[in-house]
Amino acid sequence: MTGVLKDLPRMLPAHQVTMLKFIKNLSMLSSTHEALQNSNAIDTLIELFKSTTNQKNHRDIANQVLPTMYNLCRHNKSRQEEAALSEVIPLLKETISPRYTHLKDFAMPILCELAHSGKVARKMLWDAKGLQFYIDMLADRNWQVTALDAIFVWCVHLDYSVFSV
Repeated sequence: MTGVLKDLPRMLPAHQVTMLKFIKNLSMLSSTHEALQNSNAIDTLIELFKSTTNQKNHRDIANQVLPTMYNLCRHNKSRQEEAALSEVIPLLKETISPRYTHLKDFAMPILCELAHSGKVARKMLWDAKGLQFYIDMLADRNWQVTALDAIFVWCVHLDYSVFSV
């Protein structure tokens, strides 16, 4: 698995999408999550997503990367923190924009669970204006409860040192 992930950036765009579909399908099996994590899948997927932003095949890549990230990060604090450290937060926030509305249902749960994952992820959220993001989510009826839960968890675990200038 490590070899496939390592070679992704060097593949032709059509082959990248094919391999990403394969990785996405693997990520649907919880028994593969540890192997994917050990293969540095999260970092590789985030880097590929970032590096293809202005390329023709970016939408196809996003259609595979976001569901894979969702599968890997859902309900797993260590993978959520790994993703936060790999700078997934700005990418997820971008994915919620009108350009990617069809992927919002993958990005929003990850962003909301990051408040639950730990101090490191909450610090990364703070740096990325995550609290304001959660507050803005309150305007969306479909995400109000989830946003309130994230804000509540954030407040319960509030570390006042992040406010230092």
